[in-house]
Amino acid sequence: MGDLEYYFELDIMDRCILVEEQYGLNFTGLKRLIETEGAVKTATVLINQKEHSKEFYDLLKINRLDLSIEQLILEIKYIEMFDKSTVISAMNRLQKFSHKDHSPSQ
Repeated sequence: MGDLEYYFELDIMDRCILVEEQYGLNFTGLKRLIETEGAVKTATVLINQKEHSKEFYDLLKINRLDLSIEQLILEIKYIEMFDKSTVISAMNRLQKFSHKDHSPSQ
């Protein structure tokens, strides 16, 4: 695992812990999948599925899509790890549920 992948995984895990502690949501399944498959592979698979993940809907319910994997993919420091299709899917998912600009952020 490269440095960038390592930090991406840390960022996802930090977000999971934050959501669990502050909002009482259970992201154990996502954390287990990341530990087994790796963060980049897990993110790519989740983003390219037709249906949104349970975690995405949980974050939507509490108005915290800013903590989603979709948003993390769009961060400038991570966007290069994903193919164009995955990036577009992440942007489309966020735009569908928000009026905010979810173009790549810094």
